[in-house]
Amino acid sequence: DTTPDPTLVTTIGNLAPNPSFETGTNTPAPWDVSSGTGTWAGFGRTNARCVSLTGDGIILNRWYTTSSAAQDGQPYIMRFWTSCSNSIGGNCFAGFNTVYTDFPLPGAAWTNYSSVFWIPSVANKFLNLGQVSINGTINFDDVELYPVRPIHKSAGGLTLGAGEKLDVGR
Repeated sequence: DTTPDPTLVTTIGNLAPNPSFETGTNTPAPWDVSSGTGTWAGFGRTNARCVSLTGDGIILNRWYTTSSAAQDGQPYIMRFWTSCSNSIGGNCFAGFNTVYTDFPLPGAAWTNYSSVFWIPSVANKFLNLGQVSINGTINFDDVELYPVRPIHKSAGGLTLGAGEKLDVGR
């Protein structure tokens, strides 16, 4: 299930800063583009802005921020919307530089992607949205980052951990 724990959403809120990219001066605060062409676009899925990346089919680039309040050693869900209408090849990715997920290239309609991950304890982590080997432009908007609370299955009076199961006789 990729639904954040409602209690955590209410008490902690979205940990992605400026998730719809609406505020900033020359770029959406506090996001930066790593290299290549990144645009703070004048359209969006829900509001007036989104961010875009243009690739040449070879180079990787990303929008990133070091301003997320996510903590090391904790599980999170990240959701975001993406679209591209003039792109071929490659894929997009999202998450932290230490743990991220690759997603297929979206189409022209805004597409919602999500992943659940555990952030390892490392220095200099950053949240990012990026593209790999796309020849064209991809857009990102409405980023969500929430803590999740793992729920372990109970069976036979025992609580099972990740990857554990009960079979007859063992």
